[in-house]
Amino acid sequence: MGGGSTELVTGIGAKATQLFSLEMGCVTWLEKYFSDRTLTEENFTQAELAAHAVIAPIADTLKNHGWKICVGASGTVQAIQEIMIAQGMDELITLDKLQQLKYKAIQCHKLEELEIEGLTFERALVFPSGLSILIAIFKALSIDNMTLAGGALREGLVYGMLELPIEQDIRARTLRNIQRRFQVDIEQAARVSQLAEYFFLQVSKNWQLDLRCRDLLSSACALHEIGLSVDFRKGPEHASYLITNLDLPGFTPAQKRLLAALLRNQHGPVDLATLSQQNALPMQQAYHLCRLLRLAILFASRRRDDTLPALRLHAETHSLTIVLPYRWLAEHPLRAENLQQEVQWQGYVNWPLKLEERNSSNN
Repeated sequence: MGGGSTELVTGIGAKATQLFSLEMGCVTWLEKYFSDRTLTEENFTQAELAAHAVIAPIADTLKNHGWKICVGASGTVQAIQEIMIAQGMDELITLDKLQQLKYKAIQCHKLEELEIEGLTFERALVFPSGLSILIAIFKALSIDNMTLAGGALREGLVYGMLELPIEQDIRARTLRNIQRRFQVDIEQAARVSQLAEYFFLQVSKNWQLDLRCRDLLSSACALHEIGLSVDFRKGPEHASYLITNLDLPGFTPAQKRLLAALLRNQHGPVDLATLSQQNALPMQQAYHLCRLLRLAILFASRRRDDTLPALRLHAETHSLTIVLPYRWLAEHPLRAENLQQEVQWQGYVNWPLKLEERNSSNN
């Protein structure tokens, strides 16, 4: 969404399948529907109805074509993300959240008096008009949720000018490039990822973890050892720093913050403060991913496939139980000690972790 137009595009990978440019933008809608500088239900209703009328001729075409992921770019969506971060929300933009922002704006009465936590002064003037257009788009196209793109039109134009083969999955390419750049042990990363996936499938239902969580956990597994290229003893801190400062095409800014927090907490004492500063996922989901990542790294620490025990996880709302083979703890004293230490570390932050062994008759 720009000042004078709004672009709606569907595509697969880097290939566009439908492109529409609509003559409505946050500046033109400001001049038409908020020119008196008042913020009222009536102003918003008029702006939303007008935007809906512009979208209506193409709405059925877009909805019939369908999409799996909805991504927004440019100023208004960026401003909404900044507000959500400041107010401690997760990064998914929904119609309910947009309506909440609308009513907060109306309570300010005047455009010059618009104050919403996280909204910058520079963006405030055109925020209500952009918000009204976005609400109309959500309603007209029945959008469930939207995330923020890392770039916008200018980045897309530059990307399109590069005469390079374009992969369908930009995230996969990003992960491979970072692994190669920091000389990550690819086999170990895959081993940890497979184990985390195995854990995820066992607990996802009880912990309400979705495909978005699954992808982010897999990405964290792929990158968890990048800090070792800087310093072995402080690998997690360096990994977190690198993720924070690297360009990660395919990942939103909020997802980068989550990955940095997960890598910072991959082992050792848990720092809840870093996890609480991310807004890619609800806090409990972020905690759950951290626990699964830590356990996958711990059990794969021997860096060999033939040393992984036949274990299972049982998850309740907050507690987690690891069920191990009969006498496994006695036969593996070093890893048993590491597990006991992990029980303590997770216990310090009120993450109950229990160890059990199957009895001999069930072994």
